[in-house]
Amino acid sequence: MPIVTYSWNITRIALECTLEYYEILHSRFALEHRYGAIGVQLFGGLIWEGNPALHNTTFEASGYGPNNFNDYASSLVTLFELLVVNNWMITMDGFVKASGTKWARMYFVSWWLLAVVIVLNIVIAYIVASFPKKRRELLIRNRDEEELKQFFQVRRATSTRFSTSRSQTSGGRSHLSTLAWLEAASEVRRR
Repeated sequence: MPIVTYSWNITRIALECTLEYYEILHSRFALEHRYGAIGVQLFGGLIWEGNPALHNTTFEASGYGPNNFNDYASSLVTLFELLVVNNWMITMDGFVKASGTKWARMYFVSWWLLAVVIVLNIVIAYIVASFPKKRRELLIRNRDEEELKQFFQVRRATSTRFSTSRSQTSGGRSHLSTLAWLEAASEVRRR
């Protein structure tokens, strides 16, 4: 299979997975926007160039001045940087020093807990879990028989290795027999 077709298929599958779980992604964006609005209210105007509270801090030395909550757009960028866990401890410590209260840590730790640990992991888990299913659907739709056969051979080899430790599914058919059934259905389509 040419690399361009393969890349297109991967991109298409990723897009279908993303669109299927729109509600989950929407909840992540809604959480970010709510936290951004709260951050503007709590920390708006605390970070500026030359702030004496930030003098000789890692926040200032790292040039994190643009990571602030002075306006809504900056708050969303700052929260995204915190979402990818980009030196979030430095950012948090800068806001603790600028605000003069240790309660500012509560905002950043709650963001980390909700957005990174819970919501982002759920989003990634849904996409990773649906990727093989979407790939199989795409292969069947495209009726790329050779790749479909190769896919089932790999799956069968994998299933055979682990079939001794697996129990039957609730429907009475094992995972391997389901794959054999799908391969037989594909064989019937070819005729």
